[in-house]
Amino acid sequence: MYKTTISILALSVIASTLAAQSSSVTVSGLYVYPDADSSIEANLDASADLDDAPGLSIEWRTSQFADAPFTLGLEYMYFGTEADISGNLTQNDADFVNQTFGTTFAAGDTELKEEYDVHGGMLNLGYDIVVTDEITAYLGVGVGFAHFNQEFSLKNAGQSVSDDDSDVVFAYQFKAGARYALNDAWAITGGVRYIGYDDPEFKYGDTTLSGDVSALAVELGLSCSF
Repeated sequence: MYKTTISILALSVIASTLAAQSSSVTVSGLYVYPDADSSIEANLDASADLDDAPGLSIEWRTSQFADAPFTLGLEYMYFGTEADISGNLTQNDADFVNQTFGTTFAAGDTELKEEYDVHGGMLNLGYDIVVTDEITAYLGVGVGFAHFNQEFSLKNAGQSVSDDDSDVVFAYQFKAGARYALNDAWAITGGVRYIGYDDPEFKYGDTTLSGDVSALAVELGLSCSF
């Protein structure tokens, strides 16, 4: 009971402190450059890199937290990417596919595709650097979690199969950029970020596919302060 009371009081103090600060919401478009081998490339004799893709960021943050140039933010991020290839499936690849998905594919002309949807939540700490009255640069770090959903689809000799699996992994990021104030309420933001993820794992039958995933992203957004 004592620990519960202390926890409630601590959360109340944090909430009151945050509420006393000026806040903003920033909506940004992302363009994401994944740095990872697709599962196709990692497990088959084929080359299929994950595509660059658009994404979305929505962040609420405090301004001048605790009378210092720090900000605290909560952010939602999303992006989707895919990899696909068409060509001859080797016998070794056909054996792997059949073992994984319980199919009867043969060596020969095959279409393979994998798609990812990545949803993430981050707790960010930022540091503001005032450059001019209109321009503020920022540095930031964040930690959180990301939900990966992977869908595999294959077509071969009149047969087709698709399956999907998901995993939740730890995520982190480093970002830098600048905000240009249009007026007291609105600002344009732009920046770059590096996003890292723990290895997601996807299970199909008795086979587990995993990979080392990270991404670079550029962003352009609009921020509203209140």
